[in-house]
Amino acid sequence: MVLMDCAAEYGYYSADITRTVPANGKFSTEQKEIYQIVLDAQSAAIKMVKPGIMKSELDKAINDISEKVW
Repeated sequence: MVLMDCAAEYGYYSADITRTVPANGKFSTEQKEIYQIVLDAQSAAIKMVKPGIMKSELDKAINDISEKVW
């Protein structure tokens, strides 16, 4: 697995992007399962984001999904 975590800042703007890709071009079965769980957790949190939501609520949603693995 190759993890790329890139960020840039210019003036008052900033950007950050993280990508994970298989080093040999193809996920193993285990890598694919873990990748999907992380993606599901991220998607659930993104759907919940709105003004006034507490970070702890997002953390709980992520943990509820990701505890299937860890």
